[in-house]
Formats: sequence, structure tokens, C-alpha cells
Amino acid sequence: MPRVLVIERHLAVSDVLTMALKPRYDVHPLLVEPAATPTSIVGAALAARPAAAVVTLALGSLFDSESLVCGLTREKIPVVALETADPDADEAALGRALIAGATSVVSRTDSVGVLLQAVACAIVRVPVYSAENAHRRVAASRATNERQTARSRLYALTVREREVLVELARGRNPVEIARDRVVSEATVRTQVRSILAKLEVKSQLAAVAIAVTAGGDFAPSTTSTCSRRSARPSDVSGYRPYASSAGRRASP
Repeated sequence: MPRVLVIERHLAVSDVLTMALKPRYDVHPLLVEPAATPTSIVGAALAARPAAAVVTLALGSLFDSESLVCGLTREKIPVVALETADPDADEAALGRALIAGATSVVSRTDSVGVLLQAVACAIVRVPVYSAENAHRRVAASRATNERQTARSRLYALTVREREVLVELARGRNPVEIARDRVVSEATVRTQVRSILAKLEVKSQLAAVAIAVTAGGDFAPSTTSTCSRRSARPSDVSGYRPYASSAGRRASP
């Protein structure tokens, strides 16, 4: 009877998985203690010499489950990843598990039959997903990672710099942005240089690409931020609106 390792942090969930698998497999539960690391878990798994492992991905906010999956697959232990959410509804989460090396991903809400089939396929190393299906989900995961990375980089910009970057993404040049904001061209070009430095890129095109990748508030929309300027009486960053500073310069 093939041996299957169940790696879980909750005893109750581990017991349920053990009962579901026991009719067909020699099940060895492995509870993840708070101080456990992916390396220590892989070591314990190797000692058990399983034919496959069922690994819960939610092993704690500070535990790197994907590193655990990677470590197990490097040691030639096939992994069935267990996700708390529906993997079909979250292609990015499923893609991350596949990138880490899992043969398949099942949900806690799936039937016992789905779990048994996934484990059986893992043991004989039969692909569960078609190449096209797996490629699509891996691509979704990578796109999500790229978007999160881009957004984290853009948060280093000030409110003014973000607004200038959005205008650049709409195809406007510093001269046009300066004219609409009633500031000098030198001011806008200084902000552009600051944007490039903070994003660690050498061109405006590369900065715009990061904004487009981030999406959401950072991506260009059909409404100009300049047209919304009058609806914003003050700026949370501590700067006075451009129009106010221009009015101050124009007064005698």
C-alpha cells in the first residue's frame, strides 16, 4: 500500500484527510509546529519515505508553503497542494502552486473522490491538467506577481509624482503637463527625474510600463487628473495645490 504524507497544521483537518485517504493508502500525518521551517518539514518527510504528500498551503502567515512544495518536489516527492479557496476561481493561486512544483491543487470543499484521484495521479506522475490549462494558470500567477511588484514600487512616489506619471502614460509631454497644471516646465521635469530615480528606470517609457502593469489607479484612464484638480481643495501629502501656488506667484 503506497504511503502518503499529510502535512497540515490543524489536528482536526489532518484527521479528516487521514480518514479520507486511509482506505487506499498508508497515511502518515505530519503536524506543522509553530517553530517548524520548510527545511525541517522536508527532512521529516524524507524520513517517512512517502510515495506522495498532501500539503496544505495555509500553514500560517509566516510559513512559506511554496518553499515547502519546492523542497519536496526537489526530493522527488510528488505533491498535491490543498487550497482553502476554490483553485478554479483563483487561477493565480493555482498557478503559484504549479510553479512551486505541485502536480495538482485541490480545495478543501472538493469531494473525497477528487482528492483520491489527485493523489493517485501524483503517485504515478500522470499530469492532472492539460499543458494549455497549466500554462494559462501559471501565466495568471506571474501576471499577478508582476502587478503586485509594480504597485509596491509605485507606492514610493508622492501624490504629485503619481499624477505626473499618469499624464505621461496618456501620452502627454512635460510641456503640456506644466501648462495644464500652471507650473513651470522645470518643475515637471524635476518630478519626472524623481519618478525615474525612485522606480530605478532610465526612461519615461519604462516608468509608464510599470504604471500600466500595476493597473488600477495607476493606469491611465479617459479622465485627466488635471480636469479633476479643482475638485481637490488640498493635498494629503502636505503640498499646496498647483493652482494655489500659481495664484500666489501672480499676486502683486
